[in-house]
Parts: sequence; structure tokens; C-alpha cells
Amino acid sequence: TSQPSPDDPLKVRNWNKTVCGSAGYVAPERLCGQPADYRSDYFSLGCVGLEMFCGSKAFPATGTNSILASMKDFQPNCIDWEQAPDSIRELLLRLLEYDKDERLCDFETIRQLVCKISQIH
Repeated sequence: TSQPSPDDPLKVRNWNKTVCGSAGYVAPERLCGQPADYRSDYFSLGCVGLEMFCGSKAFPATGTNSILASMKDFQPNCIDWEQAPDSIRELLLRLLEYDKDERLCDFETIRQLVCKISQIH
């Protein structure tokens, strides 16, 4: 069989493992071949949250290299982003942190931010 392209969004770089998940929702560490842990799930939660808020995918690019590049230099691209309450922007940006060690993964902090968001009228 032929080797997958390095731009195949569902293959990791060492070709011996496959990444499970939809392109654009998989955490960057998974796309780089690192093992998944709970922080990967929080990244995916951020992808879904941003899509709910903006109405479009956070990372619509195709191909692993393109997706990783857009994750590293991520800037939300939706009309309402600058007018969004700080708590929404903080929550989503911290969940979508490229570096898993910097990513928001503390449930209590997430709960507090969601409570702030729910109080917005």
C-alpha cells in the first residue's frame, strides 16, 4: 500500500498510528503523534464552542500541515468576536491553546467562566 500524504488530516507523522476524530477538531498534539489525554478533549470542546459561537469551524483548513499552522497562529475569524463578552473570549481562547500545558483544563475555572457567560443578558 502507498504511504499516506503528510497532508492527510487523519494520520499522524509517524504513519504507524492513526488519529481518531474529525479534522479540525483534533488537538494539535494528536496531529503531531503525541498520545491523547484529557487536555486533548478540552481542545476539542473549544473547537465545538467556537463553532457554536461563530457559526463556522475554528480550523476549516484541510491537511495536517495546514491545520497545524492555523492552530499555532489561531485568531478567531467571526464578525461578533470583538464585541463578545470577555468571559466568552477568554474561555474559548484558553481551551484552544496550542500548547497542551498552557491549555485551560481546570474544570472549576471552566465552570466559573460558563457561569459568567450564563449571567450575560
